Amino acid sequence: TPECALPWSSGKRCRAPYFYEELLDDSLEVEQPEPARKPKKAKKGRANDTGGPASLARVELRPEHSPVTLEDIQRLILWILAEETKPRWCSVENKALVPRVVLLLAHGLDAEAPPPALGTLLGTPVQVRARSGVLEPGQSAHSLLTLARRAPREGPPPLRGRPPTLPAPASYALTLEQMEENGYPLPRLAEGGGGAMTVPAGYLATCAPEAGAAPPRELVALDCEMCLTAEGLELTRVVALGSGGELLLDRLVAPRNPVLDHVTRFSGITPAMLEGVTTRLEDARAELARLLGPDTLLVAHSGENDLHALKASCFGGVQMVHARVIDTALLYPHPRPPAKSALRVLASRFLKRTIQKDCHDPVEDARAALDLALLKFSRGPDFGLPASPDARRARLADALHAAGRTCTFVDVGASLRQFMGAAGAGVDASDDGEAARRLAREAGKPGVPHFLFGQLRGLHASQVAAARRAAGDARGGDCARALRLRLRRVGEGCVGGAPEAAADGLRSLQSAKATFGCLVAQRGSGLRAAAPRARCLHISAIAAEAPPPSKVHEGNGAGTRVMIIGGDGYCGWATALHLSARGYSVCIVDNLVRRTYDLQLGLDTLTPIASIHDRVRKWAEVSGKHIDLQVGDLCDFEFFSETFKSFNPEAVVHFGEQRSAPYSMIDRQHAVYTQHNNVIGTINLMYAIKEFNPDCHLVKLGTMGEYGTPNIDIEEGFLTVTHNGRTDTLPYPKQGGSFYHLSKGVVYGLRTEETTADPALINRYDYDGIFGTALNRFVVQAAVGHPLTVYGKGGQTRGYLDIRDTVRCVQIAIDKPAARGEMRVFNQFTEQFSVNDLARIVGQEGKKLGIDVEVKNIPNPRVEAEEHYYNAKCTKLRDLGLEPHLLSDNLIDSLLSFVVENKDRVRMELIKPAVDWRKSGVSDATNRAAVAPK
Repeated sequence: TPECALPWSSGKRCRAPYFYEELLDDSLEVEQPEPARKPKKAKKGRANDTGGPASLARVELRPEHSPVTLEDIQRLILWILAEETKPRWCSVENKALVPRVVLLLAHGLDAEAPPPALGTLLGTPVQVRARSGVLEPGQSAHSLLTLARRAPREGPPPLRGRPPTLPAPASYALTLEQMEENGYPLPRLAEGGGGAMTVPAGYLATCAPEAGAAPPRELVALDCEMCLTAEGLELTRVVALGSGGELLLDRLVAPRNPVLDHVTRFSGITPAMLEGVTTRLEDARAELARLLGPDTLLVAHSGENDLHALKASCFGGVQMVHARVIDTALLYPHPRPPAKSALRVLASRFLKRTIQKDCHDPVEDARAALDLALLKFSRGPDFGLPASPDARRARLADALHAAGRTCTFVDVGASLRQFMGAAGAGVDASDDGEAARRLAREAGKPGVPHFLFGQLRGLHASQVAAARRAAGDARGGDCARALRLRLRRVGEGCVGGAPEAAADGLRSLQSAKATFGCLVAQRGSGLRAAAPRARCLHISAIAAEAPPPSKVHEGNGAGTRVMIIGGDGYCGWATALHLSARGYSVCIVDNLVRRTYDLQLGLDTLTPIASIHDRVRKWAEVSGKHIDLQVGDLCDFEFFSETFKSFNPEAVVHFGEQRSAPYSMIDRQHAVYTQHNNVIGTINLMYAIKEFNPDCHLVKLGTMGEYGTPNIDIEEGFLTVTHNGRTDTLPYPKQGGSFYHLSKGVVYGLRTEETTADPALINRYDYDGIFGTALNRFVVQAAVGHPLTVYGKGGQTRGYLDIRDTVRCVQIAIDKPAARGEMRVFNQFTEQFSVNDLARIVGQEGKKLGIDVEVKNIPNPRVEAEEHYYNAKCTKLRDLGLEPHLLSDNLIDSLLSFVVENKDRVRMELIKPAVDWRKSGVSDATNRAAVAPK
C-alpha cells in the first residue's frame, strides 16, 4: 500500500502491512478497514476498540531521524507483554489483541541490498543500528535478551563490567575518613590552636625529596614483618616492590629490645635470620624514605599495621604518615563488613595463587598485594566487589516471567542455557533447518508461549567461511534463498500454515556483514470465530551497518581484533607493538609471571624495562594508539572467559606457553608448574574459542626444540610415511608429543621499528643461564671480555630468527589464515647455525670493534646430542611473502655495540650455567645470583 511504501528515512510516519495466509501466495491482499468515527478516549491502561471482528493490532512506526537500537526492540517487547514504558519509535494500537511476540534473529542479512522477496515477506523495514561494525551474532542476542539492571533513583547508576575508560590508580587511594576509620596514623591539630597540624609522636609526615636526590617512585608495594619484644611488637623485616614487581628494598632489622617471640609462623622470621643483623629501624626507614614522596601511591594489605610498625622514638628523616595509600583489604571488601578478607584468601580467589602456606614471606605478600592492586586498576572499580543480585545483567525471560508471560527459546544448547535460565522452555536445534521447523511448530500452537525466540545462524557462518576462503559468491543466491525459506516457514507457522520443509545445509557467500534480521510476529486473539483468516502482523528490522572502526595507522590491520597472550614477554611485546602500529586492535593478556621469575631466581634483563602499564601508556603517547591490557592468568578460566567474551578476538596469538628448558629442569616443582601453565592454559584457550567464538583464528607458537634432533629432515608439520606397504601423511613427530600451528626457532635481536620509538618501549635482553640464549650470552661475554663458553663440543644446531621476522611471521599468519578446520604448521626460522658457528661469528664481529674474543669449551650442563644431523624445512612463510633479515647483516655488530655501551649493567655471575640437567635443584651459581646485590 502507499502507506507501506514510505521509506523510514522520509521522516514521515508509516504503517506496517497486515499479513495473512497469503504469505503462501505471491500476491498479497491487504484488508482495508472501513472508515469509522473517532472512538471515545479509552480508559487509561486499556486497549482501544478491541471488541469487533474488524479490530486489528496496528503498528505505527516513528523512526524519525535516528536509527532504532537493539534496546528499542527490547523495550517494544517489554511494552507489549509486560506493560513497561512505551517506546518512542513505535506505537501499537489495540495491543491487547497481541497474545504473542516472535523474535527471530536471522544473522547475515545485508541492509544495503536485502533480497527483494524479504520486502514482501517482512513488511516495512526499520533501520536498527548495531553497536559496532564488527558485531558478532552472539553479541546481538545478548543485547536483546539481557536487561541492564536499573539503578536506584538516588545517585548515579553503578558501573557494570569493565568501564570504557579506566580511572587513574590514584582514584583508589583511601579517603581521609577511610584512613581514620581503619586506624592509619594521621596528622592532628596542634595544641594551643592556630590551625597548625602535627603528627603523632614517633611519626613524620611525607615530604618532598631533598635537592639532588633521586625522584621518588610513583607506586611502591610495602610489607613489614614484626616480632614480639619486651616492649611490644617491633619491626624485623621490611620489603618494598616497584610497580613492575622489581625488588626495591629487602632489609632484616634488629629489634632494640629483647625478643620474646619471633612468631615465626606468622612472620617467617627465625632466630638464625637475625643473627649478625645490625640494621636498625632508622636505617631501614631511611632507605624506604628515598623511595617515597608525597605523591607516591603506597600499596599494602591492611597497611595501617605496616605504617605503625615503622614508628620509632626518633624519626630518621623518613615519612611514615602517608596520605596516598591503596589498601587491598578495602580494595576488595569483605561481603560482611567490617570484617576484612585475608591476603591469602584474596590471592587465592583473584590471583589463583597460594601464599602463606607454611609461613609469611614479605616478598610474596607484597607481590600479592601489588598484583591485586594492578588487577583492580586493569579491570575497573566494580571488579572484586562482593557478589549481589544486581552484579549481572538480568534476563529478558526473567522479566517476562515476572509479568506472568511464558517464553520458549529455539536455539542451540549453549544459547538456551545462557538466555533462558529457569524462566522458560527450551527447544534444542542443531542447525537452521531444524530451528525453522521447530519455530514454525511452536508458533502454530494456540495460546502459549507469549514470547518465542529463535536464531538462524547458517548464512552468517557461511559468509565468514567464504570470506576466509575468498571463494567467490556464485553460490550466494542458494544460501540467501535457504534463509528466506526458513523465514517464510516461521511466518507461516504464526498463521497455522504447513509448508514443505525448507532445504537444509547452508552454502557460502563472498563477504561477511555485521548485520542481523529481526521478525516480530503477532497473532490475533479471539478472532477465529468471527473471521475465517487469522490476523497476523509482522514488523521487520534489518540492522544498518555501523560505521567501521576508524583506522589509526596507515597499515593493513583494518581494526582486526587480535588478542596476544603473553604480550609482556620478549616476543609478545614486540608483536603487540608491531600489530598495533599497523592498525590492528590489540589486547594483551599476561599474568606477568616472567617478571616474577627474575625476582625468584635473582635474574635481570640487561635492558631496564618499564612496567607493562607504563609500557602501554607510553605507546599510547608515542603512537596515539590504544592497547587493551588485561592482567590475569590464562589458567584461570573464569578470568579468561570473561576477558575473551568482552574483547571477542578475531585472532589469538598464543605466546603464553613458556619454554621448558632450562626452567623446568630446576626441580620437580618448576617442572610441574611448567606443565600446568602450558597444558591447562592452552586447554582453557581452546575451550573459550569453542564456546564463545568458533570462527576465531588461533596462531599458536611453539619452539623448534620440540622436534629434537632427528636423523631425518624436519618437515613443516607433516610427514608422509610408508609402513608395511601402506602410506599416510601424519603429523611430524615431536619430542614432547605436542603439536603447534607455528614453531619458532631461537629468536634474537633487540630492536624493531616500534621498540626503538622510545626508551620506555625497549624489549628484554636475557643473557643468564636459565632464560638467555647462547647468542645473547656470547655477545655479553664478548663485550665484558669473558671467554665465550661453548657447551660441550659445540655441534648443537638450531634454527634462528630475527625478532623483526618473528613479528612479521605472526602478521602473515593472521592476514592469511588457514581454512576453517584446517591446521597449518610453519617452521619459523630463517637460518641454521651450530653453537660453534655462533661463537665464530661473534668473534669476527668483536674484532671489528677491537675486542679480542676467546672461545672456551666447558662441560655441557644440558642433556643433548652435541654433534648431530639437522636439516629443517622452512618454505611456507617465504612463499607467503616473508623477506628475512639475516644474522650476517650487521645485526651482531649492532647487538654487540649496544651491549658494550651497557656492559656496566652486566652481572658476571649470571653468564655461567645455572641449572645442571642431570641433577635436581639449582646450582650454586643461581643461588649466589639470587642473593647478590644488583
